[in-house]
Amino acid sequence: MQNELEISKVLEVFEWIRRHGEATDNGYRYDDMEVTSDYDGYTLYFAAHDVTLTIGFHQTYLWHYDDANHKERFMASLNRLIAKVDESEDEGYHEE
Repeated sequence: MQNELEISKVLEVFEWIRRHGEATDNGYRYDDMEVTSDYDGYTLYFAAHDVTLTIGFHQTYLWHYDDANHKERFMASLNRLIAKVDESEDEGYHEE
């Protein structure tokens, strides 16, 4: 199976949404992506377009979706967010 995710980029998106997104009852939302974590922060959840991506310890991940088209839409959203994070880093945004 081909590794379709660059986990380090996905983790950067999680942190970026946490800092720049709107707080929700469960986590944070930016555009159509909502991110949450479990109580200890070792498991992260990304949800959009009827898809949930779970990132676990040691960079493992698991997809939850019923329709491949939904996953394609999710990936398009995630890739837009990765580009936004990369762009903000190019403009001098740095975590402190």
